[in-house]
Amino acid sequence: MSNIKSLRTDLRNWLSSLIRIDKVDLDSPVGLYSDVAGAGNRLLAANTLIEFPVENLSYSKENNRAVVGSGVFRYSLTYRYAEELSLHDLPISELESLVESIQALALINSPSRSIRNLTIEAVEYPVNPRRDGEEADDWLVSCNFSFNITFTVTELCLSEDFFNNPDIPSGFTLNSLTLKVNKSEIPVTTKPGTFVEDSNITIQNPN
Repeated sequence: MSNIKSLRTDLRNWLSSLIRIDKVDLDSPVGLYSDVAGAGNRLLAANTLIEFPVENLSYSKENNRAVVGSGVFRYSLTYRYAEELSLHDLPISELESLVESIQALALINSPSRSIRNLTIEAVEYPVNPRRDGEEADDWLVSCNFSFNITFTVTELCLSEDFFNNPDIPSGFTLNSLTLKVNKSEIPVTTKPGTFVEDSNITIQNPN
């Protein structure tokens, strides 16, 4: 199965395999330190991963009738640090290396089999420190990265909560297959212009 929902899941699983993610949320981390199992006795800065809605989403149909989607997938991994730290105490360079590693690994090893092409979308501030603005006024440091992804769609994910049709298709069905038969001159060669289309053979799905 390949669609935007399965791609989202693959991207999240891939990120979770690379980096510690305390929580996937739209809010910044509440506490200072991570309580995720595996941190042990080390005091690690708490974080949350924000998955933004896809941008510039579009779809097209290729010559072979395959449906291809394209969009920008933006993420922000936000860490919380104590208010008494100065700007120079924050691990800015380490977090820049984190963003660099995520982007480089995404280019080297595809996060999903659904992905046809992945490029890195430019982000003005890949690491952005700011004050919380609340009573504690802790530091919130966001690591921002975006992927421009082209992906295949092989099965639709239609929820009964949104679609009126009670007979929701479970996937795409191949109704027919057309084979083009070309005739070449003797001796046979694959050079363009040496063969012409002779006939078409269409195989229909009996169901």
